[in-house]
Parts: sequence; structure tokens; C-alpha cells
Amino acid sequence: MENLTVFERPALRSPHFVFGLSGWPNAGEVATGAVTYLRDKLSAKRLAEISPEDFYDFTTQRPMTIIEEGLVQRLRPPANVFYYYQNERADHDLVLLRGSEPHLRWRSYVNSVLTLMRELGVCQVYALGGLYDRVPHRRDPVVSGLANRPELLDLLRAHGVSFSSYQGPSSLHTTFLALCGEEGIPGVSLWGHVPIYVQNIANPKVCCALLRRVTQMLQLDIDLTDIHTAGQYLDETLDQALAQNAELRGFVEQMEQEPAAGTGSGREPVSLDDADRIIREVEEFLSRNKDSDQGPSGR
Repeated sequence: MENLTVFERPALRSPHFVFGLSGWPNAGEVATGAVTYLRDKLSAKRLAEISPEDFYDFTTQRPMTIIEEGLVQRLRPPANVFYYYQNERADHDLVLLRGSEPHLRWRSYVNSVLTLMRELGVCQVYALGGLYDRVPHRRDPVVSGLANRPELLDLLRAHGVSFSSYQGPSSLHTTFLALCGEEGIPGVSLWGHVPIYVQNIANPKVCCALLRRVTQMLQLDIDLTDIHTAGQYLDETLDQALAQNAELRGFVEQMEQEPAAGTGSGREPVSLDDADRIIREVEEFLSRNKDSDQGPSGR
């Protein structure tokens, strides 16, 4: 297809396909963070790229530029890059996509991805996402999911993934899984639940929880110690914020009394308006802490 540029055509063995997209389905950067982590840990090689011209409104998501001393050095539009990894320890190789959720022509975008998937013989899809939820950071992160085939629910259950029930605005993930289903390609979507009061920063703790499930499903032997440590550091920083802010402490303690996410508790959807002031206060605290004490990033 004209939107797809292929740099290499490796011989892959029934690869599994994992993708994470920035934008609306990427709370806490857990989706793109997980894919980036896999790419870097596995030293995955660049495979292909989707041209952004037909899929993005550049007045909404503007290309990034670098200008030095009056000269344009670089112009970087939204990128959608595929990588591959040949996994000698399992029966399936791996294809990754780190991209940005498109604004336009979702079906055409997915068809571009499906074109490459057909050529590579992809046999299963794992779509990664992140969402903000009314969950406290002091609990183990919740990972929920869905599938495009009933038999895949056993896979989710076996790895501690709760089943999603949802009505509302959709991400590209649902469109993607539906079109994969039409192609006969099984797929699951895994979502890390990020505390609503910790926004606009990467959340390594939730990202690590997502990676634990994905690496187990993909039979990847990856040491997650560094990102686990980064998650612990974030928790410690948030605990400091709680110690200094009684309102935030009460907000979190109230959530800790509520049923866990994904238990079918019938909770109302999270209202960002109700928590705006606390969110701003946490952001300000984390910003001050970052300026005074650089901890591990997990990236």
C-alpha cells in the first residue's frame, strides 16, 4: 500500500503482534512505554513505517521541529514504526508497533497494518492501552482486557486479567480487534488502570504490571527489575505527597475503601472535574520533587 514503507522482509515464524499508541488510549504512557521497553530490551530491529499524511490532523497534533541558530535541523511528524524480534526460545517471533492513534480514516489505517500482518503471517494480536480510573496507587495495579474470540477469555483469566465491561467512546483498539476478527486473526486488548490523580507523567508501576502479563503470554524472558524499581520510586514519592496533603490523603483513603476495579462493582465512571484540584496539586508536587531529586525513570 502507498501508506506503508517496508525496510526489511525477514522470515518470521508465525509472529505475534503487539502495539501501543500514544494519545487517548495511553494514560500514564503505559501502552507506548511497554512497547518501547520491549523494543529496547529485545534490541528489536526496524521493519516498516506508516506514512502519517492521510491519518493525522496536524493542527491537532503538530509535527515536532528542531531549529538551531536559525536553521531547521529536523521535522518529525507523528510516527508509526514497526519492529521485529526473532524469539529463539519460543515458537513465535514478535512484531511491535509503536505509534500514535490516528485522527482520521481509522479503517484505512488498520488496513495498512493488516497488509503488513498478512505478509508476515501474524497469528495473534495484543493491543495495549492505558486508562485513568478511580484506583489508589497503594494497591496492585489492575489490568483489564477483552478479546475478539470467546476462547481467548481463558488466556486473559489465566494471567490475572479482569474482563472489561464498557459502553462509551471507543479507541482504535476496538476497531482494530473487530477488523482482525473479520480476517480470522485472534486478538486481545490489555489495559492498565492508572490512578486518576497521577496524570501527565509516565507511570512505570502500571506499565510494569502490563508488561508482566504480556511477557508471560509471549514467553519472553525479560528482567523487569528496573521498571519495577521505578514504580516503587513513584509510589514512595506519592506517599510523600499524601503525608503533606490531608485532602489528597482523604481522597486516596476513600478509594481504598471502594471495591477494586474490574470486580463488577457497578461504580460510576470517573469524573475528572471532581478531582481537578487534587490532580493539579499532585502534578505540582511531582514537578517540585523531580526538580529537587531525580529518581530512576524505568525507561
